[in-house]
Amino acid sequence: MLKEEVLELTDEKKHYIDIMRGISILRVMLVHLGLSWFYPPYSQYIGIFLPVLFFVSGAVSYYSFKRARNSMEYLVKRVILIIMPFYVFSIFVYFLTLTLYPEKLPAASDLISWLVVWPDFDTIFFPLNQIWFINSLIFIVFLSAPLFAISRSRTWVLWAVLIASICLSLANTFYYPAYETITTTEFLSDIRWGHQFWKSFMFLGIFIYGGLHYRYFSDLSESTYGLIALLLLLLTAFFFFVFDFNFQLKDHVKTHSIYYILLSFFGIYLFLALRKQVLFILRKIPKAEALILYTNRYAYSVFLLHTLVLFGVEKAFKLENLSGELGLALLRMLLVVVITLILAKPLGDISRIIAHKCRSTVLSFFRNEAAPS
Repeated sequence: MLKEEVLELTDEKKHYIDIMRGISILRVMLVHLGLSWFYPPYSQYIGIFLPVLFFVSGAVSYYSFKRARNSMEYLVKRVILIIMPFYVFSIFVYFLTLTLYPEKLPAASDLISWLVVWPDFDTIFFPLNQIWFINSLIFIVFLSAPLFAISRSRTWVLWAVLIASICLSLANTFYYPAYETITTTEFLSDIRWGHQFWKSFMFLGIFIYGGLHYRYFSDLSESTYGLIALLLLLLTAFFFFVFDFNFQLKDHVKTHSIYYILLSFFGIYLFLALRKQVLFILRKIPKAEALILYTNRYAYSVFLLHTLVLFGVEKAFKLENLSGELGLALLRMLLVVVITLILAKPLGDISRIIAHKCRSTVLSFFRNEAAPS
């Protein structure tokens, strides 16, 4: 039976969570800049580390909930912190569109889709598909509030959500086309949210496990994490060879097959198992650690900006269609990374200032409403 005491999220654990998120955001940026294209299909497997972002978000959110006075305070703090960089970025994109591509300006009726962080990607002059992550994370945070509240007295609820997501993946992989059934429902199709709903529910399990891990298992040794990672890899290999799975990872990512789920947890535990080695290397290269922590601090800004910067660099320096031009591709990658990191600070700082003021205003309103007259 699991012990009931909740393990503390120490400064040391928080630091490594920041490291994991910083590295993961850099990974996302580099993948979008071409890292996954260098040696396909093997390079696709860097995608198994994407779920680390949901894992660390779940850990941070769980302890944020524990510090909050109630579920409303938790939601206000988390959602505003996540959504504000997108809103500030959207204002910048609006004026940029007005100046450079006025024919692409969204109609007034389309503004609601921007408010819910789900604009029509076809109407934007640069690629912005990565905001599916922010949209998904907001949805998951809303779902997590009642789940975390119930878990105060019934921890099994969190385990049930994790197991349900795994069972749904298993069922869809082997028995029943749940993905097709759910994603093609009329309501979800009408709001362009079928695949996004499926993906969000599957990542909800990993998000919840982030909280469970740091609640119960965060004091285990790195060697134990390494053993778990090895067992997950062996189980993945078993499924791959016994059931003759396709080696193309993208085929598994779409439906979150059990193959992808197992690889996701392998990637998470590999990160945890390598904690000492990662921290040792970063202590030897303090500038690398500073870069990663900077990326973590401005994670949402980097996440939003990099494809816009890529679009600008390609247009300004004529660096489009670089197939077979490795040197120019690396130059483009370097330019985008540097410019993105420079621009991330003002966007992040402005967003943080506005977010703090909005949170204070909203929380004051709810506290005044709750106070006896």
